[in-house]
Amino acid sequence: MKSDSQLVAALASLTAGLDDPSVDLHQRLAELVAALTESIDSLVSVALTVVVDHRPFSVAVPVRQGVVAVTSVSIPLRSRSGPEIESRLVLLAGTPGAFVDLVADVSLAMNSDPATIDVDTQLPPAVPFENDPGGDMQRDLEDRSAIDQALGVLLARGATMQAANTHLSQRAERDNISMADAARAVLDDAMEVLRPDI
Repeated sequence: MKSDSQLVAALASLTAGLDDPSVDLHQRLAELVAALTESIDSLVSVALTVVVDHRPFSVAVPVRQGVVAVTSVSIPLRSRSGPEIESRLVLLAGTPGAFVDLVADVSLAMNSDPATIDVDTQLPPAVPFENDPGGDMQRDLEDRSAIDQALGVLLARGATMQAANTHLSQRAERDNISMADAARAVLDDAMEVLRPDI
């Protein structure tokens, strides 16, 4: 990773935006993704999950095609307004060790304990982005997005990255479905908890 003050500034801007409902988090996330893409050559995707009043809101941004994620990092984003807003930023990369410098930089910039940043170097097989004429790129993007969002929901509930990946893998195996479909089931379960009885 190339250390970059633009990256630290974009992360600080995103974190500050969590406290302001008028801030366009999509725009702040886009700025962060641009900085991350410049800093981490093998970045595969970025997912942000914000939990407000026990409701998870996630957005996932695929970055590179044809790269399979082999490592991840989960960064808790602390709101200044209180613990009722829980947020996590999950990054996936295709090169082992891609996040070593990032963990140190983020810990220093956010004045946080590096132990609160969860790095997983043993990811289960994931959905790669296809870049061949026969592949359905839109489906691949949707699958990757569902997996990233489900990981964000599980992380927001307190799971580690490894536990979240294990949960998705076990659910996929148990139900004899793909990882993406297991992720969609996790997202459906999360939404079911939020739906009032009619």
